[in-house]
Amino acid sequence: MASKNDVTLKCNTANYITNVEYTGTFNHPNVSTGSITATPSGDKKIWTVTIYCDRKGSDQVAADFRALFNPPALHMYADKIIDSVPGKLNFYASFKMTTSDGGSFDIYLGQGHHGTTNNWWIGSNNLTNVPTSAKTLEQLNPRVKVDVRAPDHKTFLFTKA
Repeated sequence: MASKNDVTLKCNTANYITNVEYTGTFNHPNVSTGSITATPSGDKKIWTVTIYCDRKGSDQVAADFRALFNPPALHMYADKIIDSVPGKLNFYASFKMTTSDGGSFDIYLGQGHHGTTNNWWIGSNNLTNVPTSAKTLEQLNPRVKVDVRAPDHKTFLFTKA
């Protein structure tokens, strides 16, 4: 039976993220597609991405996710993780985020394992891991920061810089 898997994308500015669209890449060890939605709050400060599918950690899904980025550790991150890249992922999916200043960029969201929780990874060749204690990914044009030190293991905080 498929499980409900939610990840939250929050922004500090209302209506800055104008759309989050699933773009068709879904990698799961047992199924070719899942039910995937991206739903905004009224002011679009919070987007909830929901993926319905079974969860089963896979080395191959993690390898496929890492292969999307060059070099992998520079373009992905997960909170509360010691490793710079995932060893196993349950699944991942691709999305296009559009911003009110005309920018857009592709992101990938993947669910992995960490202890007793299913942690989330974010990756994008448009975002660069900034080697500071702040644990941020940045895009320069339009300037966007993603804070991966979210209040939990399934929220990413986007800041219009």
